[in-house]
Amino acid sequence: MTLGIVPYPVMVYLRLLVLGDVLIIIRCLVVQRRTRWCKTLPRKVNVFIWRVAFNRLPTRINISSRGMDIERIGCVLCLYQVESSSHILFLCEVAIEIWRRVRLWVDIQWLRFSDWSEWIVWFDDWHVTSDKKMRLFAIVAATTWILWKYRNTVLFASHMLKKQELFDSICMFSFNWVTDRGKLNISWSEWFSKPL
Repeated sequence: MTLGIVPYPVMVYLRLLVLGDVLIIIRCLVVQRRTRWCKTLPRKVNVFIWRVAFNRLPTRINISSRGMDIERIGCVLCLYQVESSSHILFLCEVAIEIWRRVRLWVDIQWLRFSDWSEWIVWFDDWHVTSDKKMRLFAIVAATTWILWKYRNTVLFASHMLKKQELFDSICMFSFNWVTDRGKLNISWSEWFSKPL
């Protein structure tokens, strides 16, 4: 499989805790998350996935938490919840519907995930061939990429992507990535009917 893992170092720091007149020093061990670079995906999509994994997307809540004054922090797609990367990519009504269609398409019964880290835990424990893992990773990357692009067109563009076109775009992008970049020899009709 063409997934590369770049481990981050373990950080050790001391935390001071004051309880009444007693000073307690706690030694904390923090294991940094790993970065995944998938050769099947374009570089900009790998960077996007990194930003998702580390909560570095410029969502309204992230922008607001950095001190920028914005009009509202609500989701531009559903208008109900605070716009976080977890919400836009996994929990928004639009995302839930797209993920439902993707699950049916790939014919895998996985749980609904609330964020990227939950999905990665499931993915790491999924025992299949490296080829199937590469295919599914490309499909999930395409799904999150298309959902983010859709959010941006709703927010910034004068022309709108149609919600009905999102699933077709996911199929097309993931097919192009695995056949062109992943060197997978599969026809479009095979991919569309049974991607894994």
